[in-house]
Amino acid sequence: MSTMRNFSENEEVKKKGFNEQRVYEGGKVDNIVINLPYTEVNVHQSSSSKTKIKLVGGISYSGEIIYRVYLKNRNLIVWLHTDGKVVSSNLSLQIFLPIKNYKLLSILGTSNICIEDKVFTKTLRVKTEEGKVETNAVFEKAILKSTNGDINVNITAESDIEINASTTSGNINIKLNNIREANIDTHTIFGSSKYTLRKTGGYTALVEASSTSGNIFVD
Repeated sequence: MSTMRNFSENEEVKKKGFNEQRVYEGGKVDNIVINLPYTEVNVHQSSSSKTKIKLVGGISYSGEIIYRVYLKNRNLIVWLHTDGKVVSSNLSLQIFLPIKNYKLLSILGTSNICIEDKVFTKTLRVKTEEGKVETNAVFEKAILKSTNGDINVNITAESDIEINASTTSGNINIKLNNIREANIDTHTIFGSSKYTLRKTGGYTALVEASSTSGNIFVD
């Protein structure tokens, strides 16, 4: 992902490369909170007992940049901050989570965010500005927002679920599995909405989806 900003003649453009990995005992982590602008984020399920976080790539910026990863009170915090401007970035974060039921998975960013595997979390919160959101997570409640990207949800429910998905200029695709009954509320101004329910299980779903200029599909 590349993000362009205007620089003045007096600003010094710096470059920094990352190839950093942190490892924590998975049993000590209940909540994951990620705040990484200018970074693509990919979340994976792992058969290991360790939680692994790896940041790779480079960034061009002015000012100062700070990257921190730490574990406090069973909360795993991953964040990056710069007090200047960013001209370009190809940063990528890969996080590998042991199989367990997490209380919270929260990801805030400005690029693509993908939960590639069946990660279990009670609450899922994802917000990005320029990228898409893709999730295969199993959750009870999800709040998913993107300014300029698509939102794709594929869930096989293991409880009653709630989904709130919104985007300005992207499409929303929600696939519900193991759901017998759904209350679906969709809103779009310049797009179209279509939803069907395949009664495949014993749980219920409450779905709210909105897009200004995109299409919405729920099945």
